[in-house]
Amino acid sequence: MLPFRVFRGSVKSLKRFLWTVETKGDEVVLKEDDKEELRFPHVWLRDNCQCPSCFHRTSNSRIIDIEQFDFDTSPTDVLLKDSCLLVSWPDSHHSRYSLPWLLARQFTPHNQHDWLDSYKPLPRSWTAYQFKQILQRYQYQNILNSDEVLLQWLKSLSVEGVALVEGAGTKTGRLQPLADRVAFLKQTYYGETFTVKAKPGATNVAYLSGSLQLHTDLPYYHYKPGVNMLHCIVQGSWGGGESQLVDGLSVCEWLREEHPHHYWILSTVPVVWEDRVVEGGRHYHAIHRAPVICEEAGEVVRINWSQVQRGSHFPVPIDQVTAWYRALQMFITRVHDQQSRVFYKLNPGEILTFNNMRVLHGRSTYEGDRHLEGGYIDWDFVYSRIRVLSNVSES
Repeated sequence: MLPFRVFRGSVKSLKRFLWTVETKGDEVVLKEDDKEELRFPHVWLRDNCQCPSCFHRTSNSRIIDIEQFDFDTSPTDVLLKDSCLLVSWPDSHHSRYSLPWLLARQFTPHNQHDWLDSYKPLPRSWTAYQFKQILQRYQYQNILNSDEVLLQWLKSLSVEGVALVEGAGTKTGRLQPLADRVAFLKQTYYGETFTVKAKPGATNVAYLSGSLQLHTDLPYYHYKPGVNMLHCIVQGSWGGGESQLVDGLSVCEWLREEHPHHYWILSTVPVVWEDRVVEGGRHYHAIHRAPVICEEAGEVVRINWSQVQRGSHFPVPIDQVTAWYRALQMFITRVHDQQSRVFYKLNPGEILTFNNMRVLHGRSTYEGDRHLEGGYIDWDFVYSRIRVLSNVSES
């Protein structure tokens, strides 16, 4: 253990404090008065040295040669001076870390939770009974003209997974300017935008006038589109055509709580999602294999569901098949329950925007003309735009 050094002073707007620093085992330990110790592993400190030979400031990139990196290094000296932690290493290298920079990266659960909440807005689930309260409405021109309104719209999509854009008019081509405010439209083999209307020789069941079962779009894509935008140009003048929406996150939370074994099955057994189509004179055959419920770090990040695009190949052990169908039955029952499913009839000029990784959507049978224009934006660019507009900066 190296002898500790004492530092008195202040960091930006922080109150005056008494800091101590020492090494314990393979960590550098900072402590303010009698508060909780802040521990920083030696290897992490060396890997995150901020000097010009280790970190390229203008590109915001670590440039340490990882092949030559010493994973077992330990400081030869630590010192607090001028609101900074100074560390000396055995190879005569010297690192300097500002206290605000370290405090923003402390390994305490509370700090890490706050950062995880800030780097990407946390989703909030809803039921059909809550839909009217959570559905936020935004004016099309306000989104185009105001960064503040743009940010509010994108946050609504991130948190609730659905938002309505009004006043877009009834001409096609209105999705492009909306997407341009974020980044750009996502290209699929249906084009940058696609038309949803009844037409002869349909290559997709969405192009029929019958009911469209609840689903997520393009589950057969490995890089499935994140945000779905449906602009209503003409609405079934002879009746029907209601959009149906279900918060899949809410259904997953219920399933995990009430029927954990069924949840486990749907989140672990891979399913084949498949699409064969001819678009623009080209033949496509897309396949993606993944569970209905996809998790990362214990959180639901993607729901794959489309009855019409689920392949008949099911390459899993045969004793998993019937159990999977039993779990699916529970999922489907909850999806179509009155607590989950919302019916909303779009008016011409409205754009329904929603999270395609989370929200299942469908359509009731309609008669007469009905015309929607659809398009997608990827979540990577939505989250990036939120951070830029929120002025999220590194300490």
